Amino acid sequence: AMKKGSIIGGAVIVRDRPIWLTIKPEERSAGVAKRIEDVVNSRFCAKVNGVKRNVAEAKYGAARVNLIVPQEYRDNVNRYVNVISHISFFESPDELNARLAELRAKLMEPDSSEFASYQLEAIGPNNPLAVDIVADGLDSHEELVQYNSAMTMAYMDVSEYRTKTARILGRLAESNT
Repeated sequence: AMKKGSIIGGAVIVRDRPIWLTIKPEERSAGVAKRIEDVVNSRFCAKVNGVKRNVAEAKYGAARVNLIVPQEYRDNVNRYVNVISHISFFESPDELNARLAELRAKLMEPDSSEFASYQLEAIGPNNPLAVDIVADGLDSHEELVQYNSAMTMAYMDVSEYRTKTARILGRLAESNT
């Protein structure tokens, strides 16, 4: 639950609020917890005091996986949780390729582009096809598709698309204020 309060004179939070994934009781096992930990860590990492660390750690007898929020998601933890929830933990390469073909079509449709963009972000920047699909969305004539693609590309942080992504997000912020 969200906690809100006012501190006269301001404050600085010195300790992160913990977040975790709870594994359903019927699916709890050390193997499942380890698989989730490995897949999340293959997609995300965090810098803590300048040291690169894994973001996921299986805990409590395979009942949950603790998460660290990477710096790029600090101001948008909800997005991080959404992206994590769209990671596929048990998917063959053939299944991934079939899903990528579906995601290409879904990203280009305004009604399904947000859902598709989270999935593509979950697949990550290490998959060239996922990057190409998001890049195609940047060129869409639909503003919502451009926005969702630009947000995903910004979080994926693909260097060759930084300028284009910034221009699109800047233009959309200007025209929608």
